[in-house]
Amino acid sequence: MEQNGLKESSTIRLFTRNNIILLAGCLFVTLASFLFALMHGGAFSLSISDIFNISLNRVPESTQGRIFTEIRLPLTMNTLLYGAAMGVAGILLQRATRFTVICPSTLGLVPAGILAVLIAIHLFELQNEWAVSIIGTLGAGIGLLIAYLVSLAIPIQAKGLRRLVGGLVVVGVLVVVLFILVLKWELEISFIANLQTGLFRTGSLLIPISLICFVLSFWLSGRMNGNSNDDPMWLIIIFIVLATILTGTAITTVGNWAMVGLIASNVARWLARREDYRVILPVAAMIGAVIVSVLNTVSYFINPPMVTPLHTVTGLIGLPLLVVLIWKEAVRNAKVIQANKSA
Repeated sequence: MEQNGLKESSTIRLFTRNNIILLAGCLFVTLASFLFALMHGGAFSLSISDIFNISLNRVPESTQGRIFTEIRLPLTMNTLLYGAAMGVAGILLQRATRFTVICPSTLGLVPAGILAVLIAIHLFELQNEWAVSIIGTLGAGIGLLIAYLVSLAIPIQAKGLRRLVGGLVVVGVLVVVLFILVLKWELEISFIANLQTGLFRTGSLLIPISLICFVLSFWLSGRMNGNSNDDPMWLIIIFIVLATILTGTAITTVGNWAMVGLIASNVARWLARREDYRVILPVAAMIGAVIVSVLNTVSYFINPPMVTPLHTVTGLIGLPLLVVLIWKEAVRNAKVIQANKSA
């Protein structure tokens, strides 16, 4: 009876006034950014009536209709899902490592996935989207494993900070390796640039994979509210696998928007005001989607009809945030150590 009461109260607490307003507001902003991207995410703008007519197939033979259906719509969907995937992946990795200053970009998943795809395509000339995405996912997983092994050799007492430092070391090494390959394979420089913006920008692979991972993540969000020290190993492995799949599929589809997971996850925690992953997880997904979707659309306004790369903007925002979060975590650990010594 007592356990049933706890579950019932937990369900009631989810549907508080603040949570409903937060989730509804984030959903509204996400839908608005999606519509904004559909209208202006390309060389020409469309009105709402144009989108409505194209959706109803009233102008099937028009050039604008074909471009919208074959390019803009799938690209907008992928961009939105990319941001959501990175936001969810950031939350999952933070929960698995018990450290909120972590995301796919700082743990080596993103550069490792890009490096794996580059090597595989250069050596085997792969063009299949499924094969490339699988390789990107495996590369991301290997990068995460290497970051963990490197962290074991770092003499820092705090586990979370040690894992972060190990990931940053791996990121630095992988970036150097990528730079060396660019110099060595001069003919692949344009291909490297393409990797930064995605290999399959109008592909559909990210849509089913991300939706499946989202459903599983949201289904497990209730279990994240418990004590992280009591998590069984199988649950931690599921978090890591889901985050790796989301990251590997996303970077091969849309490219590298650095530290989106870090920004979205921490903004979601700040908005939620409490550690309830049933709220934090969907909010982080929607915030990540809005960030990438809006920036990608704005990139068409700067120098039309050319697309201005804005991939570094999220990195420029995330880097100061990373420094602040590390400083706050270091201060907190210092206080804990001092308190233990005093005790």
